[in-house]
This record gives sequence, C-alpha cells and structure tokens, in this order.
Amino acid sequence: MERRAVDENAVTRWDIGIEPDGWLVEVKGNPKRGDIVEWIERSASAGTTKPGQRYLLVYSHGGGTLLKTMRRLTRIAEEAIDDFEFERLVREEALHDVGEVFARLGSSPRSLLVRMRIEQIAEESLISDIERRARGLAGSVAGERLVDRLFRQLSEAVETRGALSIREVIRRTQGEGIELQAPPVVSAEDLSGCAQDAVFLLQNCESGLPTSVLAAAIGCTVEQLEQDLSGLRAEGLVTAQGEILLLQPLPSWLTHPRKHDLLSRLLDELVTYLTSTPDPGVVRSQIQHVLTLSQRCSHSHPQVVASVFPRLDKVLKRLGDKRLVLEIADASIEAAKQPGRTRVQAEAE
Repeated sequence: MERRAVDENAVTRWDIGIEPDGWLVEVKGNPKRGDIVEWIERSASAGTTKPGQRYLLVYSHGGGTLLKTMRRLTRIAEEAIDDFEFERLVREEALHDVGEVFARLGSSPRSLLVRMRIEQIAEESLISDIERRARGLAGSVAGERLVDRLFRQLSEAVETRGALSIREVIRRTQGEGIELQAPPVVSAEDLSGCAQDAVFLLQNCESGLPTSVLAAAIGCTVEQLEQDLSGLRAEGLVTAQGEILLLQPLPSWLTHPRKHDLLSRLLDELVTYLTSTPDPGVVRSQIQHVLTLSQRCSHSHPQVVASVFPRLDKVLKRLGDKRLVLEIADASIEAAKQPGRTRVQAEAE
C-alpha cells in the first residue's frame, strides 16, 4: 500500500502495488485533469526502465475529455498490430488532446499504452461487489466480519506503507475464526452453449441481470436458460434475487470467442428492457451496466452504443443523476463519431 516505485530516473508514488503481476495502481474518486496528467507522467517515468510494469487507473466518475482520450488510445494501442497502424488509427479518430498525451508518453507511446489500463468502478457498485465477494468467501454472517477485518488491515498498511502477503492475510483471518472457502472453479468445456454464454455475460455485470434480458441476449428462451443453469444453481454458483440472476465470483475470468457480439446484444436488450420496466429500483440497479457495456462495445459495435442515449434519454432524466446522464450521453456521442459511421450513428450525434 502507498507503494514507491524506484527506477533510474525517479521515485514514483502509487496508491497500490501488486506483485508478482507487476501492477502499479492509482485510485481516484473523481479525477481532475491534473490527476490524469500526473498518472500519465508517472507511468511514462516508471515505464522507461521496466518494460514489464503495468499501470492501472481506477476511478468512480468524471475525468473529462482527457480521460476519454486515454481510454480510446489504450484501446487503439491494443488493436493495432504495429506503430504504423496505431498512428493511422489515431489520425482517423481525430481525438482531443492527442498531442499533449504523446508528448508526455515519450518516444514510444504505443508500447506504453498497451501496458496502461483504465477501469471505472462506481462507488455503490464497489460496495455491493465487496459484500457479495465476502459472502462467497466466508458466508453471510462471517462475510461481514471479513470485510471489517480486511478494512482494518488495509488501513494499517496504508499508514505504514506496508506490504501485505496474501498468505499472511489468510492466516491472520483464519486465526480470528473466519473460515474461508475456495472460490468455485468453472470450466467452459463443462458448460452447455447457453450456460457458457450466460456465465460470460454475468461476469461482466457483477450486480446481476434480469433473467429475460439474459435469455434474449443469448438467443434462447427463459425456460431453456433456467434448465441449462440448473446445475450451477444447485451448486450455488448462480443465485437468484427475484428476477435477477447473479454469478458468484470465480477465480479466473472466462473468455468467449464471440465476446463482442454477445456484449453488444446484451447492451441492446438491456436498453430495451429499461425503457419498458416501471420499477425505478431495477432501473437504478442496472443503469451502471449500461455505461460499462457502452464503454466496452464502443469500438466493436459503435452503432449500438450510439443509439443508447437517445433511447434512454427520458429514463435517465427521471433518475435525476446528472453525472450518469452526462457519461452515457458522452459514450453515445463518441460512438457516433466513429469512422465509417452508419445512419443510426449520424442521427444519434
């Protein structure tokens, strides 16, 4: 915690360092332009002598145009096969602040951008996710004690710039009588087509999804989905809260050969569902998924993302969350500006 990274040029300070994965993490609630510039400069400084180091910025909301540009640049860097293609794609998208970003990244911006990642996690989603994961590890009663125990341990480490060994954390936790259970292991090969698709999509929506939306995105009936998930439900890997299906945290992320198509279909079906449901509580619980999916689909399916805000305009305004309105509107506008846009994108812009 409060990690200091030492290289030949400077000592840079980070909120969290994760080893042996090599992540240096900065956490901001509502990052301002200066915060983002500082993150870029520290990443560039630390990255000159440590080519395996990776840099993560986690934020809750805000960030402005510079953060949007950085998100797009990291995606383009991953897509491009070489520096020439990277530069062509950047010129094609005509992003704001590119000159400033490149000046701060140094002589090889693409090689650094592929090691940079930006993750948005809404504070309310983070709290519910922590509670859900704690219940999965220690049960509903001991889960509350586990959260309290880890909070105290992390707070102490921050004050002393201490390093936390996962094994030591587990040992001390169990020493206080909190029994931990290993996360369930799920192999994609053991799942049917519908179940595999459902697990993949539920991983991307940690607050759960309405059963009807999940079935429509996969392309099966609700009855077929429930039948294919019956084994996972019997094992407690998938649970239900009313109509909402939730997946217990898994130790590894399942990938999918059709991930972009599935995510875009889920986004489309979720938007359709939210425009027709009268329950404001359901809308509020699902609307963060819309923003997350829009960001993940903006490059692969911009026409779907461009239509999101026009379709949800009235729903969003009824929620009264101006920040969320602005962020989803920005995601749709950025998607509408993608090169080779369709009529839907042009109308959305």
